[in-house]
Amino acid sequence: MDGRLYLNGDNYTTVRDATSAEGVDDLGTVLLVRNYYGTTAPSYQIHRVIMLFDTSVIGIGSIITNATIDLFGTAKAEPNAGQATLHIVSSNPVSNTSLAIGDYSSLGTTSYASMADASFSTTGYNIFTLNSSGLSNISKNGISKFGARVSGDLDSLTPGPGNGDSNEKRFSSADVTDTSQDPKLVVTYTLPAKQDVIWFD
Repeated sequence: MDGRLYLNGDNYTTVRDATSAEGVDDLGTVLLVRNYYGTTAPSYQIHRVIMLFDTSVIGIGSIITNATIDLFGTAKAEPNAGQATLHIVSSNPVSNTSLAIGDYSSLGTTSYASMADASFSTTGYNIFTLNSSGLSNISKNGISKFGARVSGDLDSLTPGPGNGDSNEKRFSSADVTDTSQDPKLVVTYTLPAKQDVIWFD
């Protein structure tokens, strides 16, 4: 399951620190992260993304050695230098099958991986290699919950002062036809060593 949450408002701090969004989209084909200053000043807008992956097949005893989150880019914009770097973070939505407006505040502030505007492809997959904190966020027996925010949102950098400044990244969701552009969590792990079991009567 994946989707985006968004909120608009006249006060940037209020929009960023809100506990709930004004809308969610977990059925669309495009995922959008944004830190935006609108054309009717002041009007701020933030979009955040939540992505969940079933990683229960890994197993409790396995050792995770590497993992990437791969996102198929479709568009980007960075009128304010440094505000549109895309960060992978944690998330903790109430449900594993759909989003709710209260999930807006469930995204973490620790970056698990990042990519600057210049490196982000809008015609193919972008590979985000998770750091040790990101690896620890992978569930070995359940659902791994990740999210995405742009640096302006993550670091509380007020966009503007120009109108229509949309610091953003867009990438395909799992609702795109077939799986050729789906968000992917690719995990390298080793199975636990085989152990002999001895029973005594």
